[in-house]
Amino acid sequence: MGRFHPTWIAVVAAVALTLAADRAWRTETPETFPGEPLLREAWARARAMSVSEPDPVRVAEGAVAGMVAAIDPWAEAMSPASWEMFRMRTAGVSTGVGIDAFAADGVVKVATVEPGSSAASAGVRPLDRIVSIDGRAPVDDVDAAAAFDGPAGSKVDVVVGDAAGLNRRGVVLDRRASDRRVVTASPIEGTWFVHVAEFRPTTLSQWEAAVDPAAVRASRGLVLDLRGNRGGDLAAAAALADLWLDGGTIYQRVNRDGETTVSASPGAPLGGIPTVVLVDGGTASAAEVLAGALADSGAATLVGEKTFGKGAVQEVIPFEAAPGGMKVTTALLRTPSGRALEARIAGPGGGVGGGLVPDVVVPTTEPARAALRRARLRERCAPETVAYLVSLDGAEVRDDALVKGLALLPQPRPR
Repeated sequence: MGRFHPTWIAVVAAVALTLAADRAWRTETPETFPGEPLLREAWARARAMSVSEPDPVRVAEGAVAGMVAAIDPWAEAMSPASWEMFRMRTAGVSTGVGIDAFAADGVVKVATVEPGSSAASAGVRPLDRIVSIDGRAPVDDVDAAAAFDGPAGSKVDVVVGDAAGLNRRGVVLDRRASDRRVVTASPIEGTWFVHVAEFRPTTLSQWEAAVDPAAVRASRGLVLDLRGNRGGDLAAAAALADLWLDGGTIYQRVNRDGETTVSASPGAPLGGIPTVVLVDGGTASAAEVLAGALADSGAATLVGEKTFGKGAVQEVIPFEAAPGGMKVTTALLRTPSGRALEARIAGPGGGVGGGLVPDVVVPTTEPARAALRRARLRERCAPETVAYLVSLDGAEVRDDALVKGLALLPQPRPR
């Protein structure tokens, strides 16, 4: 019989909560909404005094976007296009033009070009400078990624130049769907080094294809790199935690109705294996849940920098009156020992958290951070350089957190 992962617990809970919410919203009819008089007055006055006739659909969309955004710091109303992109992500599929970017010294460049992508077909090459995307210069790599993102089949105008920003040319790239690789594993100094970029429904299957528990057990241990992992599918993160934990709590979920606990199943393929988890300020949400579960259980040592501090569970609800939907925070998360992860929303009973402070704090320099970002995008995971990463200008940059993590694992026995 197959191993029972907490994925199913989370799925059942989400479905039950969604059904309950569906019943609840129908009791809050428009006639009982306290803010309705203000909305009606604002619409009537604007319509009467505006220099041109307002578009009621556009006004309604703006009102909904503002109303939902005011509910909590993470709440968001999604347009039909955003809704479709989210639906694809939850299925483990991403869209894009095939470019991963990195930023250094205020310049955004191409780190990698996915084979078979529209960027590859257009002749875009690594180290090309990204001058503009749809007529606007990207601020950094995150801004570029957001600009490249969009519905499959849509197009984006990109101006690129060589590494010096010269020989500029414009290309029109089409966004295509792809099943992104998010788990990479490599042997390194007698250990296993595994980087998880984000959590998707396919993360566990990718892990199982990349990591052999028997080989890990025969090694010094495992370094799990969650730096830069912004989270994603909570059930996928819980399923990975379940690999280390033989029963016990993975995380606590707190909402208006009280507290529930998600527990690991009996048996642990990676239980007892010396493990170090690398974290930083980009480690957020579901990644913090995994790190917290392993740290609180004593299954791993956290090394690096304080994590982001997002412990909010968001339910995604489609609209019935129009295409699109919204995300609203319905619960907050705590580690098995009760540490609050969420730094911006006070939970039931008050108080906020603020991320996880590593057991061993190791700051990362900006050159190392940029080099690490590029190495991840290349899916090299730094096994061939051990203590160093190739930086953007060809110099070697020390990855201090990785070096410290390796030093914490048992040393190989003398032969």
